[in-house]
This record gives sequence, C-alpha cells and structure tokens, in this order.
Amino acid sequence: MITFNPEGYKKLLQSLVHNYQVVTFDQAVDIKSSELTGVCCLRHDIDYCLNTALKMASVEKDSNIFSSYFFLVDSDYYNVLSERSAAIISEISQMGHEIALHFNIAGYPIVK
Repeated sequence: MITFNPEGYKKLLQSLVHNYQVVTFDQAVDIKSSELTGVCCLRHDIDYCLNTALKMASVEKDSNIFSSYFFLVDSDYYNVLSERSAAIISEISQMGHEIALHFNIAGYPIVK
C-alpha cells in the first residue's frame, strides 16, 4: 500500500509512468477514443490547500510528469486573486503544469 505523502506520491507517479502515457487534460482532449488505451489523464481539483498543490506539482516536475491543476475562483480556503495565491498558481504554471478553472456549479442558483 502506498502512503499518501511526497515519497508515496512519487512512487505512485513512477507506477503510472511505467504503465501509462501520462497526459494533461488539454492533451487528453486531442486523443482519439481509439487511442485511449494506456493513457492516464492526470488532473487535480484544488478545493482547499494551495501549498499542498504546490508540493504535488513539485514532485510531479521532479518526476518529469506534467498534469492539470483546476482552481476554484470561489473557494472559502484561498482567493485566486490574492497576491500570495496568484504567486503559488504562477509557480505551478512555470513548472510546466496546465492551469484551469474548477467551477462548482452547486454554488450558483438555477435561473429559469
């Protein structure tokens, strides 16, 4: 069993790379359904902690793996527009990871 800490995550990534072609969300969109066998789309919905996301991004970069990080614009735990949060998100992007929006539709009323 793999423990979920940086070293355990690195082992998980090594196993993924050994068994799959690891792609970002954007790359996965361009893959034909007939070519999906053996492909792993690695993405993260960041709901709570930017610091943990940064650590995971660093482990991935060190393993030469690039993934997609989806950030909430209305999180109770971070503000993507704050200087500190924007710096962390920028650092993740500069590592080569894809940055995207994680939209929580449950937070908005249905308009008829």
